Amino acid sequence: MADTLKDRVREKLIRQITDDGGRPADEDDDDNDPRLISLEADLAALD
Repeated sequence: MADTLKDRVREKLIRQITDDGGRPADEDDDDNDPRLISLEADLAALD
């Protein structure tokens, strides 16, 4: 289990996009789904 709020938010974001059938935006440059790009931006903002 994650120790910090940041870790929990990161896990939730990743779980939600995975459950939705998504994958990280950088894995497939031809598939620039705005939701995946937004997720990457959200995860970067956490750091």
